[in-house]
Amino acid sequence: MKKNINRLLLFIAGLTLFFLTISFSGIENITLPDKISWLPVLGGILSTIFILAILAERWRIIVLSISPDSYIPRGEFYQIIGKTIIAGHLIPKEVADFGGRAIWLINKKGLPMIKAGSSILFDRLFDVWVLLITFPTAIIYFNGSLVSTNFLIIIAIGSLSIIFSPIFFDTVKIMNFIFKSVKNIGFKFINHWVHRKLGSRQENLFPYLTQVSIAKIILFSIIKFLILSIRNVLFALAIFLNIPSDILIAGTPLSQATFIFSFTAGGLGVLEAGWLAILDLANQDPILIVNFILAQRFFTILCDNIASISVITFLSLAKKRSNSAQTL
Repeated sequence: MKKNINRLLLFIAGLTLFFLTISFSGIENITLPDKISWLPVLGGILSTIFILAILAERWRIIVLSISPDSYIPRGEFYQIIGKTIIAGHLIPKEVADFGGRAIWLINKKGLPMIKAGSSILFDRLFDVWVLLITFPTAIIYFNGSLVSTNFLIIIAIGSLSIIFSPIFFDTVKIMNFIFKSVKNIGFKFINHWVHRKLGSRQENLFPYLTQVSIAKIILFSIIKFLILSIRNVLFALAIFLNIPSDILIAGTPLSQATFIFSFTAGGLGVLEAGWLAILDLANQDPILIVNFILAQRFFTILCDNIASISVITFLSLAKKRSNSAQTL
């Protein structure tokens, strides 16, 4: 009962922040599109499927590095990611990840809580790492008039070098040290007593995590943000908003950074406030800002749900066919 009340309060808080953001942008600036270009919407759905696949493959690498002896079909990773994407629009992302993915590993696959929880933390850590590097680069880009093009290129190359720097260090040893030494990593959804108990005994959380695996994880993280950037451009094109593509691409890491501090379902209100600040910083017209914010929320929910349900349904049917074929 208490959890349901908390979730309701968080939803109300997100909804309030959402309407405050729209009001600040100017409700009078909202205009319904005369028509929708469905080709960019289709592109948004396809790009979401790619994002889902990237998230599934990245998490699969991490889980297998923690528990290589666990037999988990690849398709099941895709299905649980799809389910958590859908749930992430109804409850906060942390709850969806730990209540969905981590609990799935614990209950269905028999992984200890410390391993299941660590796989989620490690997965999210690489998103944070990429965001920390791209965030200042995007800020510099928005103030491009203050720097030369050559300097921006140098900054971009330098950022990529820093992003891939974990490959050249003993990152596996560092991560094992962090996950063994830090108690109660900060997520209340993990039982603190169990975390301490298992964490104190765990010798090596990532015994099969190689430098090649880390390179793949980083590459997947970068590709994820690139596709997210392209998807935001497609959302603007869907309702014919004349916002420069480079602004939306550079703004994506800034907007995604708001999820680090998000406490609402799907980042409701928090993400919108982030895009308001980004587009206002880029000196965009208030009419374009408010309509993009609304379009981004609507098409994100639409594409996430269609893509996730399609993947889950396709894999479920494929599994049934496979089982039927084996029984013949």
